[in-house]
Amino acid sequence: MTESLPPSQSRAPAEERELSLLLLDASGCVRGVSAAAARQLGRSAQQLQGCRLHEVFRSGTGAALQWIASLAECPEPPPPRWMELEAVRQDGTEIGFDGVLYAIATGPRAENECVAGLKIRASAGLVVKSELLAAQREVLAMVSSGAGLRETLLAVAAFAERVMPGEIFCMVSR
Repeated sequence: MTESLPPSQSRAPAEERELSLLLLDASGCVRGVSAAAARQLGRSAQQLQGCRLHEVFRSGTGAALQWIASLAECPEPPPPRWMELEAVRQDGTEIGFDGVLYAIATGPRAENECVAGLKIRASAGLVVKSELLAAQREVLAMVSSGAGLRETLLAVAAFAERVMPGEIFCMVSR
């Protein structure tokens, strides 16, 4: 008999299946935003429309702007570029994103024409800092109070599932 995953783990939530995408023009200005990207960034699509990359992300955009500028001189699309980005949501929380920048069009383009797409997802490496600190305090309190290994690992797994749903973790102990 094989065990199947519970329904909550057997498929990704709807918002995880949605594409989190920003469409950019040659100047690095946002010309289109998916609903999923707006939710992840904590702003409305209207608020993001027309913003420059450095207004959306507080770090990681310099190389992206150079890559986008180079598209005007490329005869064919270059390989996608992987990026690490950080943003501050309107509520003040800091969150990291993994991004993949890819070309939609190359060669000279008219102003405001989309030339690149930026697909984003919350980074497993840069979790919301306030949540990470709270989890660290919780685990330290458990260890200092003499909690067992099983109880402590279950708390770590619960935290990982809450902040990084859909990621797979494996913990082995002797």
